[in-house]
Amino acid sequence: MARFTPLIAATLALAAFAGSAAWAADPESLGRFRDWEAFSAKEGNATICYASTSPQEQKGDYTSRGATFLMLIRRPAEGVYDDVTAIAGYDYQANSKPTLQVGTRRFEADARGDVAWPKVGDRAQLVAAMKGGSTLELSGVSSRGTPTEDTFSLLGFTAAAGAIAKSCPKR
Repeated sequence: MARFTPLIAATLALAAFAGSAAWAADPESLGRFRDWEAFSAKEGNATICYASTSPQEQKGDYTSRGATFLMLIRRPAEGVYDDVTAIAGYDYQANSKPTLQVGTRRFEADARGDVAWPKVGDRAQLVAAMKGGSTLELSGVSSRGTPTEDTFSLLGFTAAAGAIAKSCPKR
């Protein structure tokens, strides 16, 4: 399967979150770390940092699917740190609960549209698991009832997380 570059994916995701691609058009790369790339971008006077990767493998019986990727986001001006966000490339089934699994650690996520994110209380545990893991499995069900499973490499995640923490430190 063709890989969607993390730069393009992250730019599209941030544009979707912000409602405008104007500020996300020129993200600055903070470095490539194995399978992850870290970025910073300006939103008005605020700096937003994120790291992104695309799946190594995708499973599911679908005919077409949009860009799929996994991100770690920091928005210090909003008090958001180490927010894991997954973009499925399709709209999730209403009221579904996608899961993110690292090794034996499983985290239930909330979904809206094509975006899934773990419960706020699970963020630190998920990030810790990602730092110690080698892959993350994202499982979900599309609005058409199609189950999918995406496998993301975690090689380079710790270094990418460190790069965005340095560029967007806690206030």
